[in-house]
Amino acid sequence: TTVDPKDVIAFINASPNRGLFILVALYSLKAITFVIPIALLFIASGAFLPLFQAIVLTYALIAIEFTLTFVIGRRLGQEKVSEILSKNKKTRKLLSMNLEEGFLMTLMLRVVPNPSVDFISLLLSTTNVTYRTFISASLIGISPSLLTYIFIGEAIWDPLSTAYIIPFIIRVILSISTLFYYRKSPRFEKFRNN
Repeated sequence: TTVDPKDVIAFINASPNRGLFILVALYSLKAITFVIPIALLFIASGAFLPLFQAIVLTYALIAIEFTLTFVIGRRLGQEKVSEILSKNKKTRKLLSMNLEEGFLMTLMLRVVPNPSVDFISLLLSTTNVTYRTFISASLIGISPSLLTYIFIGEAIWDPLSTAYIIPFIIRVILSISTLFYYRKSPRFEKFRNN
């Protein structure tokens, strides 16, 4: 048997706290397992919660997740974090990058499509970036993805609607323009060449 998305929504909406509980559980699981794609959680927030509630809750949950992973990374230490990151081909390159510009690099690592927001948090936990810089740059940097994916989630049951297509196009344009800026800006030359 297949699962009808309308049945899932009806199940979640049957209780006002059920959607909240499910999202909190998923974010908590993601913070320690690193396996749930962040885009999926953002889309789920938009699909299962009223828009304003989805935005506020998602910012709160992603801040908690960033904080948990950052604290875990600080507790594990640079050697253990390097060991974890070196197991993945895509994240191995992150280890050799120079992250001396705390706020700007944190911001760019959040905006540029990357392997995992959790791996970025772990990596940044081993640098001298302060928690305040880390969390503020992370929340600002993740905002374009967070907001566009929530809007996509809100309209996910009607993917041919403009409410779905416009945020999707904005997401694509943001990704391409950020990558273009990253690849062309002299400011990031050292970062690119590592």
